[in-house]
Amino acid sequence: DLSLLGDVAIDLMVNRIE
Repeated sequence: DLSLLGDVAIDLMVNRIE
């Protein structure tokens, strides 16, 4: 689902920012 992909993408982006 797009929702799951969105959560994963956000999680990866947050990890990169930190």
